[in-house]
Amino acid sequence: MQNTEHNAKKNDLLNSQGSHSAKMDNKFLRNIRHDLGTPIHSILGFIDLLDGQYFGELNSKQVRYIKQIENNSITLLSLINNVVDILLIDSNGLKLDLNNVSPSVFIDGAVEKAADQFSEKDVAVNAEIEKDLPFVMADVKKCEQIMLGILMLSLKNMPAKSAVKISAYAKDDDQVMIRVGKDIDLEKGNKVLNINTDKTDILIAFSHRCAELHGGEFGIERDGTFWFTLKQSC
Repeated sequence: MQNTEHNAKKNDLLNSQGSHSAKMDNKFLRNIRHDLGTPIHSILGFIDLLDGQYFGELNSKQVRYIKQIENNSITLLSLINNVVDILLIDSNGLKLDLNNVSPSVFIDGAVEKAADQFSEKDVAVNAEIEKDLPFVMADVKKCEQIMLGILMLSLKNMPAKSAVKISAYAKDDDQVMIRVGKDIDLEKGNKVLNINTDKTDILIAFSHRCAELHGGEFGIERDGTFWFTLKQSC
């Protein structure tokens, strides 16, 4: 009887220590996000000032360089957020802010954030959203991260003067399917793109984990099309 009570107390102590350790790890990861993200936000603030030409007119080369610095800063900030979120998901420390939303909200948000990079490479983004598309239960910020990552991965492999197509439609199993791939209607042939499908890739790893955390799935097809599903709202 004494051994049983002793073991129970020992297990309670270990569980308490494990819970405290997990909380400390999660706090550490959030501090990393803050400490690395703060200087990048400062850089972006200075870029806005320079881009607004409040301190004097810039030539075309300077404007181009500032835009490259801005795009690279945004990419770095996104990678930091994705890495931290991957670690939080793996430690069960990421809590989703689920809301009843239209997929168009995070699709449009990601397209807007990626607009400059697509324009710079002269790649168009065409959307084909099903009429009366059902709402989904989703964390808008995290789904926008998935969309933005997918768009950036697609852009890497697209030639100039081509187009990426986003499609979203309801499936029969109470899921909404969102797909991102090249717009074959505007291209000749059906060339297979050289897409990195390694799940250790930061963007792919985050998208895979985050879609599953939402109760959906994530995948990549041979032609380079990315897709993920989300549960329709009840």
